[in-house]
Amino acid sequence: MKRCCTCKLDKPLDRFGKDRSKKDGLQVQCKDCNKTYRDANKERAAQYSKRYHAENFDLVSAHKRKHYETNIESIRENRRAYFAANRSAFNARFAKRRAAQRQAIPGWADQTKIALAYEEAQFATEFFGVPFHVDHIIPIKGVFRGKHVVCGLHWEGNLQVLSSAENLRKKNIWWPDGPMCN
Repeated sequence: MKRCCTCKLDKPLDRFGKDRSKKDGLQVQCKDCNKTYRDANKERAAQYSKRYHAENFDLVSAHKRKHYETNIESIRENRRAYFAANRSAFNARFAKRRAAQRQAIPGWADQTKIALAYEEAQFATEFFGVPFHVDHIIPIKGVFRGKHVVCGLHWEGNLQVLSSAENLRKKNIWWPDGPMCN
């Protein structure tokens, strides 16, 4: 048990954060009081944190590197699990990034409907056991008669869900009369 200097209550040791500069290795303020203070002084705490990280860049970097090296397997496993649980969101974000690189996202595009297309593709993949892709009907940088002349937009009306085999067979080719029939 330890007494918090703010609320003056005796609390178990696990209710105090670590502080190696103290004799007992624990902060003088309990976690609850510490959180209350941080919530009430968010701007001040952010400024302090920013200043501390700027002044102690090497120390903070070394600490982060050491933490990563000692916990590399658990960090990688957590990242894999998060990616697997949020695959459709990642796919939507990556497609948005690629499209933005080509400046193909119009201001009126509905990002919610675009994300739904990627969720639909993920659901179809899980349901049918075959990979599905979200395809641009008119490719963002497409080929027509051997030349890069087609420029579709990344918006919900230009997206369709196709099996990966169909999408890869279609390539980056656009046919104004309909799908390619080979």
